[in-house]
Amino acid sequence: MDHISEQILHVSALPPMPDSIIKIQKISSDPLSSLKDLAAVIHDDPMLTADILKLANSPIYALKEHINTLQQAISMFGISNIVGFAMAYAIEQALSVDLLPYDITPEDFLKVAQTQNALAFHWLEGLDSNTANILLTSSFLMEMGSLLIADYIMKKNIVEQFRIALQSDANLDEIEFNICGFNHKTISASMFESWDFDERIVEAIRQSAIINQSLETSSISARLAVISTAVNLKEQFTEHSIASAVELADKIGLDGNHFKKIVTLVRESTEN
Repeated sequence: MDHISEQILHVSALPPMPDSIIKIQKISSDPLSSLKDLAAVIHDDPMLTADILKLANSPIYALKEHINTLQQAISMFGISNIVGFAMAYAIEQALSVDLLPYDITPEDFLKVAQTQNALAFHWLEGLDSNTANILLTSSFLMEMGSLLIADYIMKKNIVEQFRIALQSDANLDEIEFNICGFNHKTISASMFESWDFDERIVEAIRQSAIINQSLETSSISARLAVISTAVNLKEQFTEHSIASAVELADKIGLDGNHFKKIVTLVRESTEN
């Protein structure tokens, strides 16, 4: 069986999304839904509520006030970002995959996803509200395919080969593709497509995986590509990853210097 067939088989074996997340997804895509509707669904899951409040109060967002209630969190971040919080939590819980190949813990994994989201949160200038909403949700979800890749690598008994490759200078997307035949972004896109997510999220994540091959891409995919270059499961704000992200931003018509300032803001917020 070739790599593409194995990829499709792997994605088709995904568990169904929890009912609460299906409801949240429907609310997020319904223009008539309100913040109150979203809060009502989330309140039915106390663990999810607690997790969202924990994420919302992370210093990484550099907020000036503490978030005490779910309503405050939704008002501060908006529906799209709360949907990203909720879905990331639910997916991590549903898949429960050992991240041994990446040599990280589940906590580290969610921290990377949240850091990517924080970069997007501070980089919304020039985007209309619909585009900003897709960017915020996608930024929290684009790493989720790594959970399936980790599982795939362990089932194929190629953990050592993968971990040795992680020590090379190649970027994470290249390493995953060279070892597995696909990378976490394409898997994430396939995952969300199989779960019938908003096609704009699916395509934003999918296109961000080929940004270096095609410069004609949406502003969402372009920003996702830059963000994931600066912070990913291989490198988090290293001198090399930041320089590569700034270079990519300039290459595709974004302001690399402005992005570097956002990186500094997010890094300092986690260090204080």
